[in-house]
Amino acid sequence: MSKNAGAHAFLLAASMASAVYAHADNAETANKSNNPLNLAPGANLQDYYTPKLYDTNAHTNDILMRGTLPIAPNDFIGVPQLLRATVPISLVYIPIGFGGGKVWKSGTNILNVFVEPQWTVERKGDGLPQFTLYAGINVTFGK
Repeated sequence: MSKNAGAHAFLLAASMASAVYAHADNAETANKSNNPLNLAPGANLQDYYTPKLYDTNAHTNDILMRGTLPIAPNDFIGVPQLLRATVPISLVYIPIGFGGGKVWKSGTNILNVFVEPQWTVERKGDGLPQFTLYAGINVTFGK
């Protein structure tokens, strides 16, 4: 049983309540930014920063870079395709968290930024994150 049962229950309830705030210029812009089949190339950068691990003086900073290239149906391949190239700097797991973001159009490009603080609510062993700041930006390149 966790030593922080109250915190565990609170964070579990908060995560189930979908306490996420996101804002966009309009629904069409938000949908294009989050739809991998939108026929526009994209770039995504995400960062998991953990300032302190339990019972250590260590921290982590894990980065994920991803490019996407959707391909429309054509004579050679009759269905849409999505090519992705991902470069993880290191691997992490995701604790419970909630956050917010904003989607907006800048010229012909769509930008989607977000920040999500995350907390470890129950753990077994040392060297696990107490708190993680998950942030990222996704750019969908317009035509």
